[in-house]
Amino acid sequence: MRILAFLVLVVGLTMFMMNSGVVFSGHAVDCDGSAMHPGQRCQYAGAAGGRTYREMAEENAHDRVVGYAGIPVFAVGLAGLIALERRRR
Repeated sequence: MRILAFLVLVVGLTMFMMNSGVVFSGHAVDCDGSAMHPGQRCQYAGAAGGRTYREMAEENAHDRVVGYAGIPVFAVGLAGLIALERRRR
């Protein structure tokens, strides 16, 4: 049970940290750190043709939800570890 609680804690923390750039970004949509506006394309190495503002906005919205969802997942794992530790005493 302790391993499961620890795993949930790690998964929640990973969800948040992997998407923290989007969560803490001051821009609704950014490309390589610069704010994007409708009609622009994001060009970066390895991407043929880049990605449109709309594509970037959709991805950012998804990443933001996943990042924020990591907070309660982390909290459940932490609460589980605390409860198991208290029960052990």
